[in-house]
Amino acid sequence: MAAKNRRNQRKHLKSGDSYSSEELRFLTMEDGTRVVYSADGDIRRPVCAGIDVHKEILMVAICKTDTETLKATFFVRKFTTRNSDIRSMAIWLKEHGVQDVCMESTGKYWIPVFNILEQNGLKPILTHPKYVKQAKGQKTDFRDAIHMASMFRMDLVVASYIPPADIRDLRELCRYRLKLTYMRTSEKNRFQNSMTISRVRLDSVFSDPFGKSASAIMEYLIFTDPDQVSDEEILGLICHRGNVKASDVDILDSIHGYEFIGVQRDKLQIISMHLSQIEKCIAMVDEKLEYYRQKYAGIIRHLTTMVGITSESALYILGEIGTDISVWRDDASLACWAGLSPENNASAGKKKSTKVGNGGHYLKPLLVQCALAAVKSTKKDPYFHNKYETLKKRRGHKKAIIAIARKMLVAIYHMIKGDEDFHPIDHEDTIQNIRKTKGLNLNNVIAFLKEHGADESTIELIETQCSGKETETADKKKSNPSQKAQMHLNQCRNL
Repeated sequence: MAAKNRRNQRKHLKSGDSYSSEELRFLTMEDGTRVVYSADGDIRRPVCAGIDVHKEILMVAICKTDTETLKATFFVRKFTTRNSDIRSMAIWLKEHGVQDVCMESTGKYWIPVFNILEQNGLKPILTHPKYVKQAKGQKTDFRDAIHMASMFRMDLVVASYIPPADIRDLRELCRYRLKLTYMRTSEKNRFQNSMTISRVRLDSVFSDPFGKSASAIMEYLIFTDPDQVSDEEILGLICHRGNVKASDVDILDSIHGYEFIGVQRDKLQIISMHLSQIEKCIAMVDEKLEYYRQKYAGIIRHLTTMVGITSESALYILGEIGTDISVWRDDASLACWAGLSPENNASAGKKKSTKVGNGGHYLKPLLVQCALAAVKSTKKDPYFHNKYETLKKRRGHKKAIIAIARKMLVAIYHMIKGDEDFHPIDHEDTIQNIRKTKGLNLNNVIAFLKEHGADESTIELIETQCSGKETETADKKKSNPSQKAQMHLNQCRNL
């Protein structure tokens, strides 16, 4: 609400006054002209460098700006992507007094260059190629490097978020574990298809066709000759300590008449072996992740106080956004980076699209899953459930889930920043489903009407009507002045 009131305020420029960068967003001249200027000057980096990254070559351009004439001089040199040559490039950059280096993200080729420059004490900055793209017809490696360095010295390059080395290692492990789970799911789907083709319908009698009992039965069927398969052996493999609701007759009926057609038996054996190998790989990754669970145990403990966030999902979130929240301007910039804020796409005063951005390819799906789990909590902590139900009535399920995911990310931002547990200020009111409404009294109504330009006669009518000084007229056919005032009040509210 405070931000909305700030946007509605109209500040005017005064000669001799100084304004902060936040106040510049709301400065307006008397004729309505908005004034924006760079407080630090146009040239932010007098000495910098730009690197055009390729698979085998690196085109490097050093930009040096004269402090008096502000003219730039470029020193361009080509290097190879061999480790020794990258180290020579780092030494050459330091000899020219370069500290800030900009490079474009080309596949995975930028990673060794980035790491070596960082190890040599330089400050590399990564950017998307679309932000430093050269004009059509002017594109060469030589021109690209100069164009990148020229834009970088004026701070016109949008830098990508690259976390510290420790968080980068955590991110690599988390993303690799996620890919392994995707591979495991794909193999399970192939295994299930082979079972269907072979007329083995264990999925109809077991809730989990890859549980302990179902897996033991399938292993028995795969590695046993069909003539030697016995019902007693199959029933002996069933683990009755679990929640097996199907009877023995139903289980046997789902197996009787099975037949491994063609190469289905060989395919099931290979898939079983691959699934066991994937499980071992996931276990090894979990052992590596245990170090980071212990290292960031305090932050993970804070994040798990929010409903829908588990210790595993908290570790994944830290791998994406890191633990240093100061790199984000505010919670809105973090939500925008994660792809949970509407895009700015307006022309001629019309908004063409309000869809969320394409960022956060790993973080956004994770937060959506956490939001789906949070809105299902109706007894433990129905905070997000109540907010979801309120949003769903107006905006639908999909937009409501995205809104809940954004709320969770904003809460995570402040939890890490303040080193505190999850406890929003409106928690109790939301749990009790209480809506606070502003009291409607005579002073509020009069102030509202004056703010929206109501005439004096209407205000006097409302004052006399609400104070009880005026009696109702006997002629009911005549229109009531209070009704007119109420209609005007409703019109003003709809403005």
